[in-house]
Amino acid sequence: MFDGCIGPTIKESIAKIRSKAVSEGFGIKQAKKKQTKNGWTFTYRCECSMTYKSQKVEGKKTRKEKPTKKCNCPFKMSIKGSDNDHHISVDNPSHNHPLNQAPFAWNSSRLKSDKMIEELQEHFNARTKPKQLELLWSTRAQSDRIRPKDYQNYIAKLKKSKEKDRTPLEIISELAVERGWSTEPYRLGDLLLSLFFISPKGKEYLQTNGSFLSLDATYKTNRHNYHLLQITGLAPTGQPIPIAYSFLSNENVDQFGFALRQLKKHVTQDPLCVITDKDAALRSALRTVFPHTKLFLCRWHALNSIYVKARDFFDHETSEEIKGMCANIMHAESIEKCEKAYAEVRERFQDQEDFILYLHEHWWKIRETVCQYSMRHNRLFGKTTTGLTEGSHAALKAFLGTGRFKLDTLFHMIHRHDEIVYNRVRDREVRDAVSIPPSIRSQTLFSEVVHVVSSTSLTLLKEELEMVGECDHHLRLSFGLPCRCELRTLLSKGASIHLDLLDKHWRLHNHSPTSEETLSTPVLTDLSSVFDNIRSVVVTSPEDEQQIILAQLHKYVDELPSVPSLLEPEKGKRHSKKRIPSSFEVRRSQRIVSSVSSSQLVISLRHPEKKKAQKASKPVEKASTTK
Repeated sequence: MFDGCIGPTIKESIAKIRSKAVSEGFGIKQAKKKQTKNGWTFTYRCECSMTYKSQKVEGKKTRKEKPTKKCNCPFKMSIKGSDNDHHISVDNPSHNHPLNQAPFAWNSSRLKSDKMIEELQEHFNARTKPKQLELLWSTRAQSDRIRPKDYQNYIAKLKKSKEKDRTPLEIISELAVERGWSTEPYRLGDLLLSLFFISPKGKEYLQTNGSFLSLDATYKTNRHNYHLLQITGLAPTGQPIPIAYSFLSNENVDQFGFALRQLKKHVTQDPLCVITDKDAALRSALRTVFPHTKLFLCRWHALNSIYVKARDFFDHETSEEIKGMCANIMHAESIEKCEKAYAEVRERFQDQEDFILYLHEHWWKIRETVCQYSMRHNRLFGKTTTGLTEGSHAALKAFLGTGRFKLDTLFHMIHRHDEIVYNRVRDREVRDAVSIPPSIRSQTLFSEVVHVVSSTSLTLLKEELEMVGECDHHLRLSFGLPCRCELRTLLSKGASIHLDLLDKHWRLHNHSPTSEETLSTPVLTDLSSVFDNIRSVVVTSPEDEQQIILAQLHKYVDELPSVPSLLEPEKGKRHSKKRIPSSFEVRRSQRIVSSVSSSQLVISLRHPEKKKAQKASKPVEKASTTK
C-alpha cells in the first residue's frame, strides 16, 4: 500500500504516507514514538481508532453526548530506523469502517504540504477567519483543503510560536500598531516596564475636548497583574470618552510621568483642569509634566477616606454624621460658609484632638482642591468626582466579565469597547444636531450655534438666560459658555451668540446639515409620487368619498407635531399604537408605502371602520381555532 513512500528522511516519508492515506480515503495519526538502538520507531493508527467514552452517570444530568467517528479501527503501521536507513511495515491493513464515506471528517484533517502551510500563513497574516476560509476553499477538492478546526489549531500554534521569547507588552504593542493605535514603550535597559497607547479617535477628541481630563488607575483586568491607567475626557454631550491607556508594572512617579509625557505629545496646550483621587505618585507626576494645570481631588474619594479614618475613633453612626458634616464643608459655595461648617466640626468633636489634627493636616490645608467655592470657578464642566473614569472602569470590567485575560485578549476587548463608546457618542451628537427644542430654535439669539453645538450647552444657556439676579459669571468660568450678563447684552442688541463665544469643547464632531431645507427635501422628493397618485385617486372619486378622504387627511395633518424628531427612537422602547407616528417612522415607512398601491392607501383612508372590524374579528378567529 505504501510502496514508494520512503523519502530521504523520516519526516519526508511521513508526509508521503499521509498523502497516500488521504488518497486511499482515510487519515492517520501518530500513536507512539519510541527511541531504540537502531534509531526511532513511529507507530501510526487510523484516525477512527479507539472509542469514545460516554460521560453519562446513572442518576445525574450530563451534557449532550458528542458526535464521534471513532469506531476502534484496527489499522496499524510503523516506521523504524533512522533518517539514512528506515523502512515501513503495515502490521494490520484492515479497516472496520467504509472508506471515503465522510471524506471531510478524516480525509482532510491535517496539513498536507508545505505549499498549503505557506497559504495558511498568508491567510493568518490577513486575519482570515476559519469560516471565511471554509467558504473560500469550498470549491476545492477534499484533498486540497482542511477543516476549520484544524485551521484554528494552526492559528493557535502560530500564536504560541510568536509569543515565544516575547513579553506580553511587546505582543500588545504589535497588535495596537496593527489596529492603528499609537504606542510608546517605557524601558529600563532591556526590560519593558510599561506601555502607553492611544487610538486615532482619542487623538481627535483630545484636541477639542482635552481642557478637562480625569485620571485613575485600576487593577484585576489581566492575569499578568499590570495596572491599567485610563485617561478619560468629556464629550460635548456630557458622556465620558476614553482618550488613552497605559499598562503599568508599578504605580510610581517614573511610570506615571512616562505616560503623561507621552500624552503631552498629542496635545497643543496643557489641560486646564485635571481631577484625580489622592494618589501621591500620580499627582506628583502631574505637577511635573503639566505645571500650569490645576489639580483637583475627587470629592467622593475624599469623603470616603474621612469616613474610613473616623471609624478608628468613633462608631458607625458618629462616622456617618462626620461624613455628612464634611460634605457640608465641601459643598459650601463661599469661603465664609466653608469656614463656618469647619468650625462646627471642630466644636462638635473637640474632645478628639487626634481626629481634628488629621482633618486639619490632611484635608483642611488642601480644601481649595475639593471644595465647591473653588471648583465652581474653574473649567470642570460641573464635574466634582472621578466618576467619568470610575464609570469607564466599571463598564470595561463588565464588558470583560473576568480579570484573567491575557494582555493581547484584553487589548482586543478594550478596542472593541472603545468603538462601542465612540459609536454611542456619535449617535448622540447626531441626535443633538437635529432634535432642537422649539423654544431654542425659534430664538434669534441661538441662530448661529443651533445644529453646531450640543443640546446640553443650549439648555444651559437657556436656563442661564431665565435666571434672575446678579451675574456671578459661573457659567463662563466653569462651563466656558456666555454668562447671564453677556446673554442679556446680546439680547438687548438683537444679536445672536457667535460660535467663538463658546468653548470649543461644546462643538459637535458629527453633526447633520444646518439647513432645515436640506433635512426636509429628501422626504418631499420621495413622497411626491405618492402625493400625485393620491390626488389622482381623489379627483376621480365620487364627491361623498372625496369628503371622507379629505377629512381623514386633515385629521392627520393637524395632529402632526410642529417640530418632529427625525431620528430613530432608542431601542427597547415599544411604539404605542395609540399615537400619531413620528416623522422618523413616516420616513421609514416610505419603503413600505412605495410597495403598496395608492388605491389601497386611499381605501384605508376611505373606510377606517373596515380596518377596526377586521381587528375585532381576529380574536374570535383565534378562539374558534383553539376550540
